[in-house]
Amino acid sequence: MVRLRISDCGVQNSKVRRPPIIRTSNSTIRNFPWIFLLFLGCSYSFKGGTVPPHLKTVAIPVINDASGYGDPSLRDDFTRELTQRFLTDATLELADRSSADAVLEGSIVDVRDAPNVLEGGENVSQRRITVRVLMTFNDLKLRKKVWEKEFSNYGDYPSGGGLSQRQEGLRDAVRKLTEDILNDTVAGW
Repeated sequence: MVRLRISDCGVQNSKVRRPPIIRTSNSTIRNFPWIFLLFLGCSYSFKGGTVPPHLKTVAIPVINDASGYGDPSLRDDFTRELTQRFLTDATLELADRSSADAVLEGSIVDVRDAPNVLEGGENVSQRRITVRVLMTFNDLKLRKKVWEKEFSNYGDYPSGGGLSQRQEGLRDAVRKLTEDILNDTVAGW
């Protein structure tokens, strides 16, 4: 509570009250931090938008395979799936690196195949293949790196299904990964 001396008011009456405009209560002052925090917590933000207008084309060179997985077609299959995603989406047109506004480059850094579901003790009924890639998106017009991120996703397949089932699990992981990469590239602004 703020106290005024009688001499400050210019009146010698001991029953002088402050004008209502100056009057404050202790509860208002005590509640101010809570009110401030309430407004601070009510801010709204989101990540998502459109590609900047100066970016119209993107180059996607063949993805490098540094995983040591041993499938010689993995890098080509991954690159083909990624370029197909961009063709279908059509937010950015595909172009040669020499004429592109941006470039999306990457490397497959790890492929893991591990048991996922155990049944009846030690029997593996389902396996999970996880693919991890490191991708970089560069704006060639402004000559700057927009982002560099690691993406990881998986595909499940039946344990006794053989090589064809394993390949389907790998294709599922690649489909999920390329969708994630496309979304971060065209909507992550």
